[in-house]
Amino acid sequence: MDGLRVIRLEVGALGTNCYLVWAQSPDPAENPRGAAAIDPGGDGPEIVRALERAGRELEWVLLTHGHADHIAAVPLLLQRWPGATVVIGEDDRAMLGDAEANLSAWVGPAFAVSAERCAGVAGGETVAGGLELEVLATPGHTPGGVCYLRRAGPAPVLFSGDTLFASSVGRCDLPGGSWEELAGSLRLLAALPAGAAVYPGHGPETVLRAELAGNPHLAEALR
Repeated sequence: MDGLRVIRLEVGALGTNCYLVWAQSPDPAENPRGAAAIDPGGDGPEIVRALERAGRELEWVLLTHGHADHIAAVPLLLQRWPGATVVIGEDDRAMLGDAEANLSAWVGPAFAVSAERCAGVAGGETVAGGLELEVLATPGHTPGGVCYLRRAGPAPVLFSGDTLFASSVGRCDLPGGSWEELAGSLRLLAALPAGAAVYPGHGPETVLRAELAGNPHLAEALR
């Protein structure tokens, strides 16, 4: 099944992109009902309604990193779908339960998310069942930042979190950030097929070739 359905919701005070993703076949009878939510950073009731309108059951919560604006709706989603699996980079997992580390204490209100049911990943794993999303370790914005890549289909699809944006990249001046690590992560992404669709953590969708041609921060990393 090569089809992929992606719904973008802009959530939370910082306008985080939450993506609802599921496999889609031309034959509705073949479509599984399971879905993934990538970076549910707020407005949990809106995310729940969107999944219910689409007739989907949430099976995976995929986090690109542990900042508050990417994780805030996780508790509500787990109340509605208690069987869902949460995935986060292993080096960011401790941020979930620490309001200082996840920055919610800085922007308020402070909160923590239990990490007990979270699966820590280090890169190289394939997650989300039939979606076949490959985990890419992309530290720099945070120590345990990851991206999710789907290679199947007519063109690769990359969910880049706060590593790569349209015409920009993630900031590395927050606790745990590192330009040297971010530059290495950007070089990893730059080696992907140029036609890859990029769904970032904030702002509009882009295509990797456009970033290779015109993103000054990516150009700096590649020098």
